[in-house]
Amino acid sequence: MAEFQKKLYPNCDSSIWLRSCEEEINEPLEGKITGKFAIHNGTVTYQCRFLRTNTLKKNRAANRIVVTEVAAIFKPGESLSDNAMISVYPFGDEIYAFTEGPVIHRVDPVTLDTMERKNLMENLALVNHTSHPHVMPNGVTENYFVIVEQPLTVSLLGVLQNQLSNEPLASSLIWYPKHETHIVLISRKDGKEHKRYRTATLFFLHIINCFEQGGTLLLDLCCYKDAKALDAMYMIKVDTVTGQTKTWCNANCYPSEPIFVPTPNSKEEDDGVLLSALVWGGSRDCEVALLIIDARSMKEIGRAHFHTKSPAPKCLHGWYLPQNVK
Repeated sequence: MAEFQKKLYPNCDSSIWLRSCEEEINEPLEGKITGKFAIHNGTVTYQCRFLRTNTLKKNRAANRIVVTEVAAIFKPGESLSDNAMISVYPFGDEIYAFTEGPVIHRVDPVTLDTMERKNLMENLALVNHTSHPHVMPNGVTENYFVIVEQPLTVSLLGVLQNQLSNEPLASSLIWYPKHETHIVLISRKDGKEHKRYRTATLFFLHIINCFEQGGTLLLDLCCYKDAKALDAMYMIKVDTVTGQTKTWCNANCYPSEPIFVPTPNSKEEDDGVLLSALVWGGSRDCEVALLIIDARSMKEIGRAHFHTKSPAPKCLHGWYLPQNVK
């Protein structure tokens, strides 16, 4: 990313973002993990499959990477990737894999087979969308759309230059540390800008919560002073009333976005567990685990550890799919 040429977090293994597995795990592994974790009768299994995208088919046919990715080298004249590698999301009884592009893929939740490829541009007037529909890059309240304008941009000229100079698309990101962050309220009634607030420079990924209460609009963000946070990985719980924080972190260990699973018939908002997929850096790239954390205390209460035959890719987001108990 432009502006950051040196390694900002020397204790962070950035290779976890670029690694790729070489072998699928078609039959669930018992005792070790990545891709899909299944918990049944006290036993945890793990399996992973390649999503059968057009990108995968082209790369395999050419026996090399020929389609542009965010951090991959661009080859002039070739198409952009349809790899849906960010998240999965349920629609009814179907599961779809997402990225920011318009192409989504239906996945069999049991076998992880790729069942169907859908290009949303054929049905909707869009070219991209959020790759994790359960969170929002912008907020919506009863009366306003809330847009947070942070000083992180994508240089269109940089994209073109990177295509010609054979550089990764990620280097087109530009951070402006001297610019303020703007929070803009757009009226839902007429679509006009209602008010614009200016605040200190900050970096964020998603809006956690956004609502109106007693004539005040409340906005919850997990903020950082700059975009260097992209190089760091840990889990943090914040009490939005007291400001108290609790964290979970292990050396050389990189968790996915935690998924909250509430205790049945729970009365407190943090009564439940957090599930997260773990990978490791360095020589432990063929290991993966399912981590279970007490959501109240942020203390680890269980872990299922797996060894894979090839490097385990970094998991970004996921979804908890409970089975109906008969």
